Amino acid sequence: MASAGGRWARLKGRAKNGLAAVGLITVSGSVIGFAAAQRRLKAGLPDEGFILELDLEQNTVVEHARPSPLAPLLDPQHRGTLQLGELAEALRAAGEDARVKGLLALLSAAEGGLGFAQTQELRDAVADFRKRAGPRAVTLAYADAFGEAGAAGTGAYYLASAFEFVAMQPTGLVSATGLAAVQPFARGFLDRWRVRPHFFQREEYKSAASFLVNRGSTRAEREALRATLASLSGQVVAGIAQGRGLPTKQVQAAIDSAPHLSLDAQRLGLIDARLYRDQAVKLLGRLQEARQPVAGTPATNPAASSKAGAPGAPEGLLPRLLAKPDAEPARPLKHVSIRRYMLALAEQRRRAEADERREKLLARVTQLGSTTGWAQLLGRQPQAKDGAGSAKAGPEGSADGGVGTDSGAAESGGRPRVALLTLCGPIVLGPGSDSAVPSPRSSPAQIASLPVIQALRRARLDPAVKAVVLRVDSPGGSAAASDAIHREVELLRQAGKPVVACMGNAAASGGYFISAPATKIVAQPGTITGSIGVLMGKLVFDEALREYGIRTETFKTARNADAMSVVAGFDREQRRKVEAMMDDVYARFKQVVAEGRGLSQSRVAQLARGRVWTGEQALELGLVDQLGGLDAAVALARREAGLPADEDAAPVQRFYPEHRSPLAQLAKAMGAGEDDTAGKRAGGARGGDGDASPAAQAVAALAATALGRQLTAAESLVLAAHAQAGVVPPQCLSLEAERLAAAL
Repeated sequence: MASAGGRWARLKGRAKNGLAAVGLITVSGSVIGFAAAQRRLKAGLPDEGFILELDLEQNTVVEHARPSPLAPLLDPQHRGTLQLGELAEALRAAGEDARVKGLLALLSAAEGGLGFAQTQELRDAVADFRKRAGPRAVTLAYADAFGEAGAAGTGAYYLASAFEFVAMQPTGLVSATGLAAVQPFARGFLDRWRVRPHFFQREEYKSAASFLVNRGSTRAEREALRATLASLSGQVVAGIAQGRGLPTKQVQAAIDSAPHLSLDAQRLGLIDARLYRDQAVKLLGRLQEARQPVAGTPATNPAASSKAGAPGAPEGLLPRLLAKPDAEPARPLKHVSIRRYMLALAEQRRRAEADERREKLLARVTQLGSTTGWAQLLGRQPQAKDGAGSAKAGPEGSADGGVGTDSGAAESGGRPRVALLTLCGPIVLGPGSDSAVPSPRSSPAQIASLPVIQALRRARLDPAVKAVVLRVDSPGGSAAASDAIHREVELLRQAGKPVVACMGNAAASGGYFISAPATKIVAQPGTITGSIGVLMGKLVFDEALREYGIRTETFKTARNADAMSVVAGFDREQRRKVEAMMDDVYARFKQVVAEGRGLSQSRVAQLARGRVWTGEQALELGLVDQLGGLDAAVALARREAGLPADEDAAPVQRFYPEHRSPLAQLAKAMGAGEDDTAGKRAGGARGGDGDASPAAQAVAALAATALGRQLTAAESLVLAAHAQAGVVPPQCLSLEAERLAAAL
């Protein structure tokens, strides 16, 4: 009886848990559905006109947003994310929208998480908005302070200078103090703990492991870093001078003497008004009322100062308005957040796509007069007598949807389109990892070779895809993974589909490896790219272990079985083999660049050597074809494919990463998704797993303590790879690219 009672209790417990899980999913689905319905209801915008509000204090701008339905619940301080490409697209659309009467940006020193090249892309979008809107819309950037304590304000002010008016709180500082790169070196820390670094590099500029090997920078590192900083600094000065209508010498002098009190900043022409937030909002409304466009007036030039003498703006308008800072606009306009505006655009696209699907269905219904028509509607093909209609294996593998083919990849025709793949983070081999719920143990964004290859193959086999845009923001990573992705890009070009690589903050080393075979390469002037080189090595802990009385013994069946052991250095023969591996990967990298860019081997050898370049420098050297952002890359892809420039005629379709519905994200977060198990079946051990081993976490924590700061994603990749596998395999990785792109 006791045994039966125990079984009954266990059955009741399981049933209770099952019902609880079903209830949780049902309730969560209802909440998500209600939230989605509310978002659609709110998507309607005021017809009488409104001010568009870009809040970078409450939102973070990222290359690819990974929204989680549980994030706001798990993290009360969760900040919203805005996807850079969609944000820039929304600003350009707003420039053509007659309802948009102004653009207000709320900035902070954090600048919404933007990197240098991303800031330039957003500046371009603001300039495009001003050009399209003309005198109809006033643009104003406001910040309580552009950096506090005299630092960290250069990026935020650089962005603000793209707006027509800049306002700041009276007690704020303009801390546009210029650019500085801090290079930490941990060799002394390693020596103290008797850890020996054994790393190899190609060539002298490849400094990814320098922070572990050296006590200070080498001459080659200093040369490259100074040239990079000079290029980026020149771009900042030129951009501020153009946006504010000031001489470059005056801007450089202002940066050299920064930080500035608000009164001094106004006198120097760096800001237009010393106002509190509520006063700045009122000023924007009053400027809009005073600057109503007159019929037939030409649009203002966003590059020129429009504070006086602009169409519809009487001389001395701003000083008169500032004399009464608390005055209200006669007819205050509503403010619409950029997120709400983006939702409205998405809803508009959704309805257009639904209309297109209905039109296709109606066209197919007209074929119902025959048996063949019914068969087509049902998705069945008549069986041919000669067996011609039978399923056959595709040209690249079996018909069972294996690796050679992508089941469902060859999608139906319809309008021609441009496929967009957003590749962010370190490059890793295999299926990678994906976490639907951000947590301290979640991995950063990464470029896993297997899903990227599958997405590229899908784009190649889809007859509707006529061109592909690769948005690359990566410091590089695994050489093998980079070469595997490179091959699929080559196959796309061989299939007659143009590929345009669009670089973000950084597309260096492995990031450049996967970009090199593209038909064209587009980069921002401040993009960090190049770093054509390779790194390999390990940290040896034998002496450190002996220091603590730990003795190790190694038993092996072959001479080099322990070559990558962390308790023994390389002997002469092993060192020779490692050098040969390095030379082989480096030669392959240079060959890829030479073939992709149409350069001679000798020219590539001069440009390689592991050196990083800014996008501005890379254009002069022939490593990129054009300066610009995602909008320019998409336009170039359409042109290369012979497609119309109209978005409606040739829309952009995201192929990777795919958008998931909130319910699908929730199901994956609760373990109901099949991605992880499928990835393990396809690739065995998961490359670049997001949950680092305890050893990897310990090494990362020690390194962060020694360096006095958090590790970057690329630095974490080097140390985690070492702690998990005992060695850093051949890496096309650039740490300096990530530092320069993200930390400036």
